[in-house]
Amino acid sequence: MTAKKDRQHSRKFHIWLGTRILICVAICIVIALIIATAYFIFFQNYQQKIFPGVQVADYQLTGFTAKEALEMLEVPTEIIQTQGLKYQWQDYQVAVTPTIGGADEGSFSYDFITFDLNTTVAHAYAVGRKGTWSQNIQEQLQSLLFRKAIPLEYTMDQKELVNILTENFQEFEQPAKDAQLIFVDHEARVQEEFIGKTFDYPALVMTTNEHLQDLNTEPIFLSYIDDAPRIKTNEAKELLTEAQTLVTLAPLTLHHEDRSWSITQDNLEKALAFRYNSNAEISLTLDSVFFRDYLQNIAKEVYVSAKEGKFEIRDGTMVQIQESQLGKEVDIEASLEKISQVVTQEKQSDIQLVMKETKPKVTAENVDDLGIVEKIGEGRSNFAGSPRNRILNIKHGASKLHGILIAPEEEFSLVRALQPFTLEDGWLPELVIKGNKTVPEIGGGGCQLGTTTFRATMGSGLPVTERRSHSYAVSYYFEKFDAGKAVPGTDATIYEPSPDFRFVNDTGNYILFQTRVEGTELIFEFWGKNDGRTSARTKPVISNWTAPPPRKEIPTPDLAPGEVNCIEKPHAGLNATFDYFVTLTNGETRKQTFDSRYKAWQEVCLVGVTPAEKPQSQSQETPKNNNNNTNKNQNNNAKKQ
Repeated sequence: MTAKKDRQHSRKFHIWLGTRILICVAICIVIALIIATAYFIFFQNYQQKIFPGVQVADYQLTGFTAKEALEMLEVPTEIIQTQGLKYQWQDYQVAVTPTIGGADEGSFSYDFITFDLNTTVAHAYAVGRKGTWSQNIQEQLQSLLFRKAIPLEYTMDQKELVNILTENFQEFEQPAKDAQLIFVDHEARVQEEFIGKTFDYPALVMTTNEHLQDLNTEPIFLSYIDDAPRIKTNEAKELLTEAQTLVTLAPLTLHHEDRSWSITQDNLEKALAFRYNSNAEISLTLDSVFFRDYLQNIAKEVYVSAKEGKFEIRDGTMVQIQESQLGKEVDIEASLEKISQVVTQEKQSDIQLVMKETKPKVTAENVDDLGIVEKIGEGRSNFAGSPRNRILNIKHGASKLHGILIAPEEEFSLVRALQPFTLEDGWLPELVIKGNKTVPEIGGGGCQLGTTTFRATMGSGLPVTERRSHSYAVSYYFEKFDAGKAVPGTDATIYEPSPDFRFVNDTGNYILFQTRVEGTELIFEFWGKNDGRTSARTKPVISNWTAPPPRKEIPTPDLAPGEVNCIEKPHAGLNATFDYFVTLTNGETRKQTFDSRYKAWQEVCLVGVTPAEKPQSQSQETPKNNNNNTNKNQNNNAKKQ
């Protein structure tokens, strides 16, 4: 009887347990269905949208499509583009815009800060989408619960920022000066060092990066730091006896071939200097400002420019217009090092200058092997209405390009072909705005050369490896299609060292660069051997037209109070896109799409104000120096195109 009851009890228990398990399973299934349904609805709601919790700076992108997110981020970046980042010292404020350009229509311009909003938005949209199914769910939950900050993608030329800030604020600085070697009545003495006050530029760069990441337009305040000299009087005095001995080696004699130059004791005293080397030790050197200038003058006397053979097509025949020439020049750095070693260590007074040679690649002897038989393409642009300096720069640049030979598989660099960008080479300057200052830079006309080269490259069916559009839509670079209205979109800007315009000669033969100017039309032709390829490009599609912002006025102490000088013209903003096709003989078609985004830019005018007073220095006055040694804090801005 007991056993029977036990079996009944066990049966009831199993029925009860089975029921409970079925209920639990049913509940789990229902919960899973609810979660799955909820996630399905959630995912459907964000099918083409950014998931919750994703942000860039303080801008929440939850539920935005990529296009909407891009439009949202364009607002604060456009403010920075037009109004600039503000830097302030006491009551003096400078607005630094990311784009630097000249005053004339069509002047060169370049961006030293560039925002990449498309990549930024792409990263934001990829949150919760770029991994496996389980990884995506985990990332979606994490961004929902804890938020996901996406860094703003941008590039900044930090050296250019420091150059601009230095140009605008250096009048308030007093850089340190090292203890210097001087001679009084031929007796070696030490001029004491000077502790200076400068602005903390590395900290300003760091703060600028933080402001850009946060899209913060609040002013950035400058602050002083002590600028300590590296060479101290007590250490320098230990070298006075050696310095006194070295000047008795005068006169020094520098030699090159059958020429020689004598350095008197007076000049040797001016040339000799203290040097702080990489081992934190002080020694004597002849690598001073005075002696470097002295060598530069010698170098000019013996310089022989390396020249590649240049050619042009006359009546279908290739004619040499410039003979190739072996280049010879003084190696300034190596010569300075050698002279310092011979004088300070070997105690000798006769020194042979160090030379370097550059050999030409093409000569008249091998020109018949180049395979140049026909024109393979051309490009044209018009510079009507250009100011005088711009026209002269265009003609000068065209003459430098005329006759250049581009080797097979060579990547041609337009910037390299046009260098050096100096007054001595024939380039002319124009004024550009940097903060509150207008400074002369070699420029104007470079973008016309870049645009025409770009069109000749496409006309020849060559692959473009680097191209950037001008910052503004400028009429010089508009192009007509099918006798219609000229449109922007096919220009290319250059600036030393970048942006550059580059293409590759993949024809298997040399290409001859031919240029000419007919009235106000610039014509570039590429000659070589046609390998059967064809090229075509579409007319640029114009979109997102925007009117120029209101006029911007920048206070400057460089003008009389109340005087106004408008240095930049207004430009409408727009986007332009076109496709470039190349069809090879094997039937392969290459396609390159070129997108140009031209900024809306306001008229910019300088308005004269009363100059800010220079703060009192907390350091002692430095005595006047007669030795012209290099100060470690000097800033040398490179000339640019």
